[in-house]
Amino acid sequence: MMEPNSKPKSRARRNTQRATMLDVAHLADVSPSTVSLYLRRPEAVSEKLRDKVKQAIDTLHYVPNRIAGSLAAARSRTIAVVIPSIANSFFARTVEAMQSISEKAGYNLLLANSEYDLKREEELVRTFLEWSPAGVVLTGCDHTENTQGMLASAGIPVGQMWDLGSPSLGLQVGFDNAAVGRTALQHLHQGGCQRVIYLGVRLDVDHRARYRAEGYAAAASASGRHAPCIIDLPNNEHIVQEAGKAIAAAMASDPLIDGVICSNDSLALGVLLEAQRRGIRVPERLSVVGFGDLDFAECTIPPLTTIRPHRQQIGRRLMEILIERCESQDSHEWPEQAIDVGFELIPRNTTRII
Repeated sequence: MMEPNSKPKSRARRNTQRATMLDVAHLADVSPSTVSLYLRRPEAVSEKLRDKVKQAIDTLHYVPNRIAGSLAAARSRTIAVVIPSIANSFFARTVEAMQSISEKAGYNLLLANSEYDLKREEELVRTFLEWSPAGVVLTGCDHTENTQGMLASAGIPVGQMWDLGSPSLGLQVGFDNAAVGRTALQHLHQGGCQRVIYLGVRLDVDHRARYRAEGYAAAASASGRHAPCIIDLPNNEHIVQEAGKAIAAAMASDPLIDGVICSNDSLALGVLLEAQRRGIRVPERLSVVGFGDLDFAECTIPPLTTIRPHRQQIGRRLMEILIERCESQDSHEWPEQAIDVGFELIPRNTTRII
């Protein structure tokens, strides 16, 4: 309790004054333009001045105000990226490659997960555009009309990755997903399979997996060996187990099934585990092809034949070109461009041709 004539003790106030670029320049004894250049392109500053600026930044705990810079330039040095799934390692490797390229060029990535929902993607794009990104990257070619309209009006470079097709929003870097399905079926047919099915998950929203299924179906119909059969599983936390149940039910219904193409390696893992439980010999009785060449694919028993997409190459090529377009700031230098990086069949011991 305070005494009647006592005064309240004064409290030490935190210094809320944020260090500025001018403060850094003064402490480093360089011009503000040198600090600005260091922040944008450190390799363009001499080693001696780089060390001085870095030391001043560390001493002052300086953090650049990107919002202020974007207001002055009407755009930030950020690139917004929307992927369908953060947990999916397909996209994780691509994003890692994109981040490596963008950081070297002085750009930051803003990452969001659409959960394979085009309306959610639309809202994410709307939110990102409010922050004036230098460019936007979307996954695939399927987008709502509102998403396409907003990006067309934004006047910034747009990239699409992991697929090639229509509509093009400017720059596409990916591969032909339908060709993946055709290639997998051709491989199984060459190994002697006579009745091959396709096992997928959430094909109604995973458009690229659906295109692979459609490629398989068209090739199966054209082959004359068997009619196409596509099994579409709902997404859940136990997809490996569900894949095992699905292949067991399919083979019980049609004992002539001797090959299965899976829309990803996790489904293929489920098929292999179920085959082991039931004593089904792979590949003698059942051949299996996955997609993704995930880290475990070479370690399954037997090692999994799969399709390898060039995940990192997609990220590198797209980001290199997109940053070039961001730097040019001239939309006339942004022609429609589609780069097919292809894919690779990795034959292992779950199929009869190695």
